[in-house]
Amino acid sequence: DPAGCRGCGGGERCRGWTGAEAGRGRLGSKEFSPNCKFTERIEENGYNTYASLRWRHRGRPMFLSLNSKGRPQRGGKTRRQHLSTHFLPMLVS
Repeated sequence: DPAGCRGCGGGERCRGWTGAEAGRGRLGSKEFSPNCKFTERIEENGYNTYASLRWRHRGRPMFLSLNSKGRPQRGGKTRRQHLSTHFLPMLVS
């Protein structure tokens, strides 16, 4: 995989926002698939953005994004600059 690419869930299962980037609203998948691969970018403000490696909308990348209620936004409406696409990384032990 290219540098900066991540797979959510680590190989056998895909947990996280799979399908949300395509506007389907699913929050997970039982099996790892190409939908589970994202490019992670650390922004200037210290937040991370995640763009789907598989899905694009009119030539533009689709980003993971949550609305004010915590629900996934449709991928075609997302942009890297939108605050709803910015996530803070957390260490999980």
